Amino acid sequence: MIPLDHGPVGCGAYGQTMRLTTPGQLQGVESFSALHACTDLRSEDIGDAGDRRLARAIDEIAELFPLARGTVIASEEPMPALGANIAGIAKAKMAEQRRLILPLCGYRSWVVETAATLRAAELLHPLATSNSKRVVLPYSREATALVWIVSKLLMEIGLEPVHEMTQSSAIDLARVSDCKLVIGFASKADALDERLRGGYADLLHRWFATPIVWTCFESPSMTTASLRSIAKRFDRRVARRVDEAIVKGEALVAKTIELYRPRLEGKLVLFFRPMTEAQLEPYRLLGLRIGDASGWTGKTGKQRTPRLKCDGDDPDERAIDSYISEAKPDLVMHFGNGETRGEYEWRKRGQVALPFSPFFDRKGNAFWGYDGFACLAAALDRAMNATWRDLVQPPW
Repeated sequence: MIPLDHGPVGCGAYGQTMRLTTPGQLQGVESFSALHACTDLRSEDIGDAGDRRLARAIDEIAELFPLARGTVIASEEPMPALGANIAGIAKAKMAEQRRLILPLCGYRSWVVETAATLRAAELLHPLATSNSKRVVLPYSREATALVWIVSKLLMEIGLEPVHEMTQSSAIDLARVSDCKLVIGFASKADALDERLRGGYADLLHRWFATPIVWTCFESPSMTTASLRSIAKRFDRRVARRVDEAIVKGEALVAKTIELYRPRLEGKLVLFFRPMTEAQLEPYRLLGLRIGDASGWTGKTGKQRTPRLKCDGDDPDERAIDSYISEAKPDLVMHFGNGETRGEYEWRKRGQVALPFSPFFDRKGNAFWGYDGFACLAAALDRAMNATWRDLVQPPW
């Protein structure tokens, strides 16, 4: 089956990076999961909700790839709002071409391809041995910054992590069904609310009946709680190593606070995107004052509100500029969706912004765990105590 992303090409590229690629087969002949086909919807196609472009794309796919058994239509977010007749066109083209055309929402299409990919990997690399300490980290995009921290912690406590994500090795994918535990990522440890959860953990639980432990590594305290939750699922040896890892990690946190808090304490960090208590904890440990769309903590500790109301959900440029002029923050974080005020826009306006923002996204956050806290403190120190800030005056 050929995956066809139906929508703008930018969203289609995002969808393509989410898919797992079936290993061990010749792409374009035996497998088509690595191909990126997109209807490239544009403003002139909105009149008919992209129906003509979709029909044309299905015809082109049939002509270009005659060996494919059919097409999976992955509808992107804008399509339902436009009232597109995706199911009707799929039904008509299936009767015309006499091969399967399956319209699915984007998430369900990833589920189908994930299942096919895991099965293909198992057939290609059959397991010779089983490991009772093997755990799976399910993820759907590249997450190098996240994985190195979590994997390092899991290996320290005696577990063997297996990565299930985009661009994982075929050998790793083949081991997923043998894993004894799924490490699910959530906004808090032992999350009961499904809205706090993310990733493919629930799917792997349903497919392989593998138990899940919900973890959160967004702050030192949540990291400790998550490691203890994992330890409960294994023997005393793992529990002992968890205690050792926690002692080592908390020592690193204490050393980091001792080094960087005197340099950062009292400085104002301003952000407009909502953050959880776990995400705010590292900034509070470093003594930073924090401001959001509703107001900021003044130097006396009193909460202050901007003269012009600032709505984080519906930003107003004038209110934002007035807020920043009034609060005089030491660091401005990512605002909104990154298009209105991203890292480079803040820099042009004379404000300091961390590189690679936004970095609050829990799925790609490079500052998880104990090691991540140390990295965050160093990054904040570099941003707010840079020597060049005293040498130039904005705008530059």
